[in-house]
Amino acid sequence: MPSTPHPRVLTAVTMLAAGFMTLAGATASMADAGHKHFSFGRPGKATQAKRVVRLIASDVKFDRKILNFRVGETVKFVVVNTGEGDHEMTIGDKATQLAHRREMEKMMANGGMKHHGHGHPNATYLKPGKTRTIVWTFTKPGSFEFGCNIPGHYEAGMKGRIIVRR
Repeated sequence: MPSTPHPRVLTAVTMLAAGFMTLAGATASMADAGHKHFSFGRPGKATQAKRVVRLIASDVKFDRKILNFRVGETVKFVVVNTGEGDHEMTIGDKATQLAHRREMEKMMANGGMKHHGHGHPNATYLKPGKTRTIVWTFTKPGSFEFGCNIPGHYEAGMKGRIIVRR
C-alpha cells in the first residue's frame, strides 16, 4: 500500500511550486514589458546615430514634452540632470514604464536607491549634475513615452511622448 506524504512535505512542495510559478510569471511580465525584447525598438550604436537629442532633467520635469522620430532612426539621447535630486530617463511603451516604476518602488522599499546602473539599455540613471546617454533605434511606428520613474516623479508629470512615424 502506498504511503501518504507527511502534511509538512506537501506544504513545502506546494510553496516551492507556487514560488516557481510566481517567478515564471514575473519573468514573462518583464519580457512582455520590454525588458528582454523591446516592442518599440532596440539599443542602437553611437556610430549609427544620425541625430542627437539633448534632454534636461530638472526638479520633476524634462525640458521637452514631445519628441518626433522616424521608423529606423537611430538617436543618441544626451540626458543632463540639472536638478538637485536623482533622476532617470526610460524609453518605452506604457507597459515598460509601469514595470520600471514598480521596479523603482521596490528598490526604495528595500533600502533606497542603490541604483548606479540600470542594466536596461532603454534607461539611464543620473545623480545631480551628471550627464548620461542612451542610443536607441526606433523600429516601429507608434506613440511611446520617456519618463523618470523614480517614485513620485512620473506621477508629478516628469514624462513626455515619443511619436514614431514611417
